[in-house]
Amino acid sequence: MTNNTTILPQKIQDYFYAMKAAEYNLAICRKHKISNNNIKKHTEIIRELYYKELLLADLIKKLMEVFNLNEEKAKMLATDIAGLKLLAVEKWLGEDIKTYINNLRGNYHDYLKHIAKLDESIIEKKLKEKIKKNELLKKEIIKKREAKSMLPVNPPSIQKEKKEAVELFNEGLLEVLEPPTKEFNTIISDFNDDLIEWIDTDNNFKKDLEVALYKNRQKLTNKEFIYENEKIKPTVMAWLRDFIKQFGTKNFSDLDLTRYVTNSLNAKKLSNNERKLLAKVLKIYRYIKFFPISMPTDLTKDWEIIPLDRDVNTKYKSKIISKKIKEGLTKIPKKKLSVPKEENLKIKTEQEKAHNVMQVLEKKEEGENQALQTKKNNLINEQNKPKIKKAITKPKVQNPRIKELEDAAAMYSIGSIEHKAIKDEIKKLSVN
Repeated sequence: MTNNTTILPQKIQDYFYAMKAAEYNLAICRKHKISNNNIKKHTEIIRELYYKELLLADLIKKLMEVFNLNEEKAKMLATDIAGLKLLAVEKWLGEDIKTYINNLRGNYHDYLKHIAKLDESIIEKKLKEKIKKNELLKKEIIKKREAKSMLPVNPPSIQKEKKEAVELFNEGLLEVLEPPTKEFNTIISDFNDDLIEWIDTDNNFKKDLEVALYKNRQKLTNKEFIYENEKIKPTVMAWLRDFIKQFGTKNFSDLDLTRYVTNSLNAKKLSNNERKLLAKVLKIYRYIKFFPISMPTDLTKDWEIIPLDRDVNTKYKSKIISKKIKEGLTKIPKKKLSVPKEENLKIKTEQEKAHNVMQVLEKKEEGENQALQTKKNNLINEQNKPKIKKAITKPKVQNPRIKELEDAAAMYSIGSIEHKAIKDEIKKLSVN
């Protein structure tokens, strides 16, 4: 028996090691009366199938030999193994599992609901891990904030800066989205740090910033703009309304954004530069409204509210103090900024200054990412529905779930990853 999990893609590992997958293993063994002494043999057969060490064509023969079954019972067992364990990874195995099941007088449709539950359990686990990671990231922000300065914070000054930031998003947003320079990126990077800190600690400020963006009447593009069969001015507010009308108010992926700025009725008319500008505005909307889930990476140093042009060299980034807004952020770059002198900096062409945003987005998002995003959204909506909890009338009686998990743990070797995971779940249930 080998334990070479590295050769399995992560998605296939998820299907193999998921808690729900262990439950299905146990259910198969109980249904076909496989003794506890033979449960590990059953698990080993599943492992051989996943690692392609055992061909599907040889499965029935293998079951007959290992469990001393006649051909009919082996076929029934093979049908359940194919439906509950192999159907989800059909593409990985390169086998026609559906036809295999039907040829054994089964119906693969009967197993689809179980595969859906397995998918849901995997997504739920990943979502919980994401939430936990975000909590750790928030703690990291707090540590950075505490280490940022030994000087006491001046609340009136902070409130004034927040107010000016809201005014900027309402009246001067486009002026901070002008073509990039080193000086520009340095200031926006520092301004992003402040915005992230304020959004994270002040929910009212987050709402004010969002509303300011919705009400921004700056003209974003120059082409004709149609909204609800009427020609209107193509302002930031108009574009946001049009986007929300098509995609709703839920979080959206980079693929959704790409589709909108390239294929929507109004966006198809735009030049490449206008599309880039529109994409930046939509990213700002996403970053604010769905913070912190919407942040571009899990590394806080890469978090942003106003998108930066990453191809601009920011090696010599210098910290600008919090007076940057009142020094004229809406008119940057300014000559008096305390950044390294760049008299000899060569002017790059527009093509060298900024990569084509649309190409970057298309490479970043693929069909599987969109499918995962849709599943996450469905799961979140499902979690928001009220759930009916069963009353525990006899707290001193052992939870029957513990017995099931103990049986599931018996299928794996002591010390293995899955064995430890199941034992941790048993400990949690025992405490409760």
